[in-house]
Amino acid sequence: MQAQPRPQPEPNTAERIVQSLFDEEVVPELEETLVISDLEGNIAAFKIDLWILERIGRRAPALRLDGDEAVPVALSYLAPQFSWRTIPTMRELPLHEYPYPIDWLLYTTESFLNHIEEQRFEEFVTIDRDEAQVTFRRRATDFLGTRIDAIRRFQERETYQTPLWPGLSLLNIPQRAGGSRKITPGCHFSVSTNSSGLRVFWSGAYYIASNYFSHPTSPATSTLMSGIYVFGVDGGPYNTIQWDRNAIIRLPGVPHVHLNY
Repeated sequence: MQAQPRPQPEPNTAERIVQSLFDEEVVPELEETLVISDLEGNIAAFKIDLWILERIGRRAPALRLDGDEAVPVALSYLAPQFSWRTIPTMRELPLHEYPYPIDWLLYTTESFLNHIEEQRFEEFVTIDRDEAQVTFRRRATDFLGTRIDAIRRFQERETYQTPLWPGLSLLNIPQRAGGSRKITPGCHFSVSTNSSGLRVFWSGAYYIASNYFSHPTSPATSTLMSGIYVFGVDGGPYNTIQWDRNAIIRLPGVPHVHLNY
C-alpha cells in the first residue's frame, strides 16, 4: 500500500506556545505526548534573569554558537564560575549596603558581567537585553517546532508508515512544570571525546544552562527528548564546562556526536 503524505505541523503552533509562556497566558491545548516542562522552566528562569539585569542596568551574558550568533546564558549557570578568592565574602561586604540575599545576587551578577567585559572569561560576550530576548524567543520556537514535528511523526508512524526513530526510548516526564506525567518519545544519544574520563553536559541551543548528561567518556550515553541541543564537557584538564559551539545537534537525527576535547 502506498504511504500517505504526512501532514505538516501548523507553523504557528510553537510560536503561540512560546508566546503564551512568556506572557503568562493560557497555553494552547497540547498534544497528548508533547512535553514542554523543560522549555517552561527555562522561560521562567530567563524572565528572572531579565529582571535582575534590568535592576542593575546591565547587558545580558551570551555565548556565541553556530554562525557566530550570541545566545543568552543563564545567570544560574554563571554563578559556579565565580572564584571566592576574587569576590568578597558576605563578611567583607558593608552589611548596610547588602543586607538581603537579592542584593547579594545582584552584586555577584554585576561582578561576573564585569569579568566578561574585561575579557577575563573570553568565551562569553554581553548583548543588549532586547537582543537576548529576541534571540531566546526565536531559537526556543525553533526548538519547540522541532519537537512538535518529531512528536507528530512518532504518532503517525503506523498510519503513515514512517520508520521509528533510531534508538527510540519512551520517557515518563511531567508535561508541564509541576503537572501530570506523560509518556513521550526520547532519543538514545552518545557523546564521544578525544579524552577519557570527562563528564558531559547538554543545553537547549536557545538558553545556555548546563544539564548533566552522563559520564565518563568515551562514549557517554543517555536519552534526550527531541529538540536542538549543544553539548559540553568538564573534568580532566577542564575546570569549567567547555561547550562545543559548532556541534549543534537536532534530534531525532544522527544519534551521536564527537567533541574535540
